Amino acid sequence: MISAWAVLPAVDSDTPSVEQLAQQLADNTPKTHADLRTVANALYAKGLAPLQVEGLVAAVAIEIRDPDMLEAVALELETFSTTQPTFGTVESWFKDQQDLEATPHLLRAVAALERKDSEAFESEIKQAFWISPRGGEFFGEFVTKERERQARANLRLPLDTPFTDASGSQITLRQILGDNQAIVLEFWAEWCGACISQLPEFVKMAGRFADREIAFATVNIEPDATSATFLQSRTLRGLTWLLDNENASLAKLLGVEAIPSAVVVDRDGRILHFGHPTDPKILTVLELNAKATPPVEDAFYEVASISVE
Repeated sequence: MISAWAVLPAVDSDTPSVEQLAQQLADNTPKTHADLRTVANALYAKGLAPLQVEGLVAAVAIEIRDPDMLEAVALELETFSTTQPTFGTVESWFKDQQDLEATPHLLRAVAALERKDSEAFESEIKQAFWISPRGGEFFGEFVTKERERQARANLRLPLDTPFTDASGSQITLRQILGDNQAIVLEFWAEWCGACISQLPEFVKMAGRFADREIAFATVNIEPDATSATFLQSRTLRGLTWLLDNENASLAKLLGVEAIPSAVVVDRDGRILHFGHPTDPKILTVLELNAKATPPVEDAFYEVASISVE
């Protein structure tokens, strides 16, 4: 079971917001419902009110986005909502009874979103809005994500559009694909510290799938005059380094709003996966499409340190 160290700041005088603490816990907590309840019990032991604790549990579940966890928390909140808690006495994710009763539907909507169940998502998000119209703007963010997912499902990436590589040459995604079954693209930018830190891990992934018919490339979404020099100075191996095409931007076509982001594309240009490069789902997708041979050790590729300087 997890340590409660991460939740202790919640009782300090400089208490972080629910959203900040939820993100902190989601980033540092093992991703199981049992461990999430351990966090809740630790918060109760520290004297936090039930509204605070259960609101935080819901917020963390949404950050983690595990469907089974979301469903379990939704059931717990439905039971908790029958206790008719008093609102307004403590800071909580729930502002009133309507918020509390709408949240189980929101949690199930997010679970459906993760499962790509559009019908269930639509039903649950409508119920959440019907119960708590004030949450419409927040609920709308998930509607937008579902619409983007549906759009990507029908999208076919143009594989013959030319891009500039690190050497200054023109190359297409089809050329990078070659005889491989799929290509993984990681979107990044030089100014993005998180992207720079992630790139060596992306190289390790390329090493894991070496000789398994999966190609790998990175796409700098904001290329400028110094980008080619920056890429030429990298000693990371195993990848093709691309500059996004300003006239036919892959990032804009895919709706990339946060970086780093990764997309898996098959030989027909269909999107097999879209999300953060560390999302475990990407490995599942790659294993399903890769050649059925044992992966090469990560050490196959030399991973050099990357500096933004």
